[in-house]
Amino acid sequence: MPTSTYGPSIGVLGTILYIGTSSPATTAVVNVTDFALPAIAETQDVTNIGDLWRRRFPTLLDLGKISFSIYWAQEEPTHMNVATGLRGLWINQTLAYFKVVYGAGGQPGTPTDAFSGYVTSFSVDGKTGKVWTAKIEISSSGIPQLV
Repeated sequence: MPTSTYGPSIGVLGTILYIGTSSPATTAVVNVTDFALPAIAETQDVTNIGDLWRRRFPTLLDLGKISFSIYWAQEEPTHMNVATGLRGLWINQTLAYFKVVYGAGGQPGTPTDAFSGYVTSFSVDGKTGKVWTAKIEISSSGIPQLV
């Protein structure tokens, strides 16, 4: 089985999510536990009446709903109801800027994705014997920088 010259995998360790109300985002969101960025292309069905198989044509590109989870610390500024906190951005429906610096700790050449969007979901969960968690969704808006 062929393997990459970079190795079989790249660790998530060292990945940082930044947030801000202006670009570039410079404040690290604390306690992030997982992250998903579902880059997709919408498609238009262009199947002809005589086709046996469906045909599709790609149209708009979309980062969709970016989601991540946090260990929720109610007094943490990046989590709070303040203007620059995740709950504050959700409450005020403020366009925010985000940057993800992937696992190499920000060294030169580290892959980085930057995008803008709205916090459209902030769902809190608490269970006996566990810690508070929150699941956040960001609806992307505009052209991202995928480097």
